[in-house]
Amino acid sequence: MYADPFALLERKCGSRARVTETLERFSLELGLPGAPQTNALAALALIRLGHDSQKVAALLEWNEFEDLCAKLFSSAGYRVKRNVVLTKPRKQIDLLATSSLLSLSVDCKHYSTHVGYGTLARFAEEQVERTKLYKRKRDHAGPILPLILTLIEAGTTVVDGVPVVPILKLKSFLESVSPYDGLAVVK
Repeated sequence: MYADPFALLERKCGSRARVTETLERFSLELGLPGAPQTNALAALALIRLGHDSQKVAALLEWNEFEDLCAKLFSSAGYRVKRNVVLTKPRKQIDLLATSSLLSLSVDCKHYSTHVGYGTLARFAEEQVERTKLYKRKRDHAGPILPLILTLIEAGTTVVDGVPVVPILKLKSFLESVSPYDGLAVVK
């Protein structure tokens, strides 16, 4: 078993030079400037190349996944706050990504197994609660859309008004999302 995504990607690509080429091409597709040599980007490249996403997820730490998510939002023009902690009750929002039209309250999930609808519904409900609490306690101007961002590759879906977006589909989601889409926007 390989301990890091780079070693596995090098085995799959055949050489370190091909790994670099793959990461450069892939980072451009994602909208990232340059090709950040991160475990999370290597993991996404592995998933794109057909490697088992559940096995790849097990190679990543949660903070590596959150780092890449934050970079993707920043590259798309969003201002990003990480690990926003609220008190009474204590809740945490992984990322708050803000543009001129919309803010996104993001829960980054890099779970290593596929989860069912019931689990996604619980994640969605919890993210809506955290978003409402943030809106109330921080007096945030403008609409905030709760969002669940996942590592596991699947189609974008909406659970109880909350988009569940695979990270590989984030760029296209951000290009099309609107506060007027009938989603669970907290106003």
